[in-house]
Amino acid sequence: MPEKSPPVRQELPKYLGFGTLDRKSVVTQSGKTTANYISGKEVVYQVTVGKNSARLIEFFNDEEFARSGHTNLERAFLHHMMSLPPHRHDRFQQLYHQLTDNLNVFVQFGSQPLHIFFPAGYIFNLCQPIVAANQTAWEAFRRRIKRSSRFLRFEGENKGVILRLHISCKITAEDVRVAKCAALLLNLVQAVDLLWQNGVVPVEREYPLVVTDNVDPSPANPSIFLGDLQRDILTFAVIVNENSELSMDQIVANFDKGSIQLLKKMEQFAQSTEQGEQKK
Repeated sequence: MPEKSPPVRQELPKYLGFGTLDRKSVVTQSGKTTANYISGKEVVYQVTVGKNSARLIEFFNDEEFARSGHTNLERAFLHHMMSLPPHRHDRFQQLYHQLTDNLNVFVQFGSQPLHIFFPAGYIFNLCQPIVAANQTAWEAFRRRIKRSSRFLRFEGENKGVILRLHISCKITAEDVRVAKCAALLLNLVQAVDLLWQNGVVPVEREYPLVVTDNVDPSPANPSIFLGDLQRDILTFAVIVNENSELSMDQIVANFDKGSIQLLKKMEQFAQSTEQGEQKK
């Protein structure tokens, strides 16, 4: 007879990627331990760990989505996450919409994972411009999370700038502070909800909460977003320029170049979509 719910072994962390350990599911039989990691009531992973082997199966919508194996659970998990970058991962796409739909939140997943951690999977940076509209809310929230927070960790504040390309082709700059927090993949939704519900994220499009997989906004290669045309803004970027080796002129030039590339891509996409509709 299998022994149910034994003391959890060292190989089984309390959480793994998207899920937390379901202790009631832990079963040991013939020298191998099998357990489920869950999110709510949904089974995300099933793991089986032996002396020199480990298998991980990921489920999505109650069906097997992918599996991986290695000599131990850490290696099996890291291999699993590396082989499924976010843009090919249905659960990450679901997460993207959960974070961004109807919220002033921008999420950037790298095309290839640069940093994968065990058992977290990903540790995300949450960068928020601090301006007059959210200064008071941010200061109150920062005091709270410095004392205690289950879902995110305060990392610091840096000097930054918001660049805007206007319809007139004029580029304007606004000096800001950029607050940075960190959150585990497991807690990312709760972390974003905390910031949003506490009034830290303004409604203006160019003051978004930017969520990235461990990559800071770079002056050399800024992340550029489409702006609010009703407010005369074609594109904008939130850039941390504290201790940057680039001059402000160079930062603006990089932003200008990137904005032109983004607008060209959007124009090409619109033309392609229009041609596709005409063929139907």
